[in-house]
Amino acid sequence: MVVLPGTEGMREYRDWRFHAVGFARGTGVALIGALLCGAVAVAIEALVARAA
Repeated sequence: MVVLPGTEGMREYRDWRFHAVGFARGTGVALIGALLCGAVAVAIEALVARAA
């Protein structure tokens, strides 16, 4: 395990709830970002197809 200097013995290293919540938040943010990128790509494709 990698331990950053100055963080030795931090309680969060052994707190599984802390890691689970962080994982859930990160997954949610990534999902929202992916949906937004997909929506933009579909919109651009529709505009290009209409212009052609």
